[in-house]
Amino acid sequence: MRKCFTAMLLASALVGCHDARDTNPASIQKFDKTVGQQISLDIATHWMELYDKNATGQRSDGSSYSITADHFKAIIPYASDAGLAFHHAIDDAGTYHVLIIPVATSLLFDAPVLLDANTNTVIDESTARAWTDNYKDANPDKIWYHFFGLDIFSEITQSSFSYFDIEPAVNDEGKPQLLLLVWPEGTSNGRTEAASPTVYDFSSPCPPCSN
Repeated sequence: MRKCFTAMLLASALVGCHDARDTNPASIQKFDKTVGQQISLDIATHWMELYDKNATGQRSDGSSYSITADHFKAIIPYASDAGLAFHHAIDDAGTYHVLIIPVATSLLFDAPVLLDANTNTVIDESTARAWTDNYKDANPDKIWYHFFGLDIFSEITQSSFSYFDIEPAVNDEGKPQLLLLVWPEGTSNGRTEAASPTVYDFSSPCPPCSN
């Protein structure tokens, strides 16, 4: 399923291109609202293919991680000081999740709305803490979350979109990435090659963590 999805993205990249900044940005302090930027679809597709060649298991069950526009717009006001953290998590049954956590100044779990990208639903704080702790305990030497700053989400909210996907990837240096694929309004899970997402990358990973 993932191979078909990646092939469709590659076809979309050939249909059209985006105004993308593909060079590495300067180092930015964590929880800075300027963290993250747009990349081209062809680079994103290439990095997703690299991930598939070196998959470590997070995608092996075929799960998808998506948030609809209505849920995104409900959570983004709580990220008004900084941005959003996309946190790896493992539930009590051992299933991998991606949780979306608003970041206020330098604090995680300081907002009343947290989202589970596996189900596109709200999750309570105690469950989110337990699941993220499960992941950290099982993966002490891996990245726990990727932070994206408010600026890119302000850009996203100014556009008309249906939802965005969260996709793991690996860049040409072998470093793990987390890509946000924002699909235009009217696009559903039954996508066609004519629909092309806008892609964002260059998050700030933790660890290394600044707080």
